[in-house]
Amino acid sequence: MNIINQFRSLSYKQQRDLLNQLQSVLSSSRPILEHRHVNNCPYCQSNKLYKHANYAGGGTRFKCVECGKTFNEFTGTSLHRVHKKELWDGFIRLMLESKTIREICVELKISKQTALDWRHKVLSAFNDLYTKQFKGVVETDDTYFRFNEKGKRGVVKYDRKLRGISNQQVSVMVTADRYKSIDLKVIKLGRITTSALEKKLNLDRFNKSNIIYSDNSRIIKNFFRDLDIQHETFIAKEKYNGNVHVQNVNNLTRRLKDWIKFNFNNVSTKYLHNYLNWFMMIEILKDKNNSEDIMWDYLMKSSSANYNFRKIENNYKILCS
Repeated sequence: MNIINQFRSLSYKQQRDLLNQLQSVLSSSRPILEHRHVNNCPYCQSNKLYKHANYAGGGTRFKCVECGKTFNEFTGTSLHRVHKKELWDGFIRLMLESKTIREICVELKISKQTALDWRHKVLSAFNDLYTKQFKGVVETDDTYFRFNEKGKRGVVKYDRKLRGISNQQVSVMVTADRYKSIDLKVIKLGRITTSALEKKLNLDRFNKSNIIYSDNSRIIKNFFRDLDIQHETFIAKEKYNGNVHVQNVNNLTRRLKDWIKFNFNNVSTKYLHNYLNWFMMIEILKDKNNSEDIMWDYLMKSSSANYNFRKIENNYKILCS
């Protein structure tokens, strides 16, 4: 109680400075390595490893028997060669609150480029995490985002009054079953095609026991017919006796678009896939009490996060080609 009374006697600025210092101490004390369990070599995926040395940060270096390369717990992860790791606890907390780059820079006292790089290093870790198979009824629909080069100077201004679907829009498939498993995938510029769906969707998440509900899209019907998966069409003007609807997907799409518009006032197409990952992570964690710990567990599972981060520019060129 004496400490609390002393804290109350401080001015508001002194209280805020003290809280920031305490937060920094708390962040630097987080045992990040407890969330990382090294079982395979990040270079060749072999499990024939042995401890090679220790380093100053309190971690361990390993050596792979198969390829002979050495690495530590952070190699290949989002924290690969990242400085100021002690700030990442606060950084993850701000990400879970959907804070903007400007707000993160002010609170953590880092540069805009550092905050942007850290954000996409984190989000690149979630590319391959959503692999759980859909169960039972699965709703799916395509939605579209305006092609955007936010953050790039000297870009061509696009016609905001343009109607219909064109290459100035990016197609995204939104899929969800009724057990809260979801999937969001960037497909291509312009209208979806069956060949693009085959390349972009994770087909292992679907199985023959699924029943697919969608609107009256010929492309979606043909795609699932070729996969030999039962498909039923929902037409808004008709009334069905039963639960044939796409309300879950429509609600998910609305929340996604509202989240992007409210928090970021639209996002660059170059990074759209990562923002979809971010939204899926928020959806997974929204009812969890220990969301920060769970996010750290997800974050440190991926040994390909750094590789995915370096591929962003190339993937964007492929999307635009």
